Amino acid sequence: LYVFVSYFLTGETRPYNTDRGAFERPRPKRDFRGSSKGTGALEIAFRFSRADLTDGAIDGGELNDYTAAFNWYPTHETRVMFNAILADRKGNKTVGIFQVRLQVAF
Repeated sequence: LYVFVSYFLTGETRPYNTDRGAFERPRPKRDFRGSSKGTGALEIAFRFSRADLTDGAIDGGELNDYTAAFNWYPTHETRVMFNAILADRKGNKTVGIFQVRLQVAF
């Protein structure tokens, strides 16, 4: 099970390419660089995923992940991601994770 929802605080949208059947990168209305000196695109997102970790003789149980994210797209080619994740596997301690990632597309 996988559920994802996001909202752009700065009004952008995420284009969908029907030929590829995939979402594409958003294009900020005002790039962080250049003459416009805008904020780039700002996005908040929430995700829930559930994975069955049992396979054959291995009883891994079920893992639930809850993620809250803040994504900053300074330009069309770059993204900085901040994720706070709670990973909960039944019968085990809940684990909290904080990630910061940088993505550059060529």
